[in-house]
Amino acid sequence: MVLGDKLNRFKDLVIQDSTIIRLHESRYFKYPLFDRIDRYGGYFVSRLKGNANPLIVAVNRKHGE
Repeated sequence: MVLGDKLNRFKDLVIQDSTIIRLHESRYFKYPLFDRIDRYGGYFVSRLKGNANPLIVAVNRKHGE
């Protein structure tokens, strides 16, 4: 039995990675860097600073759907 066969019985699969990678403060949280990653078609995950005020423009799906 291949792994795909074992996963077919699940409707949804959620994976959580709790890895923490610390970068030098002068390199990590810079909006121009995130913009550049986005322009080149990349993705990133980042924590927001406490004073951030993000604009949510879309929700891909809600839990349980």
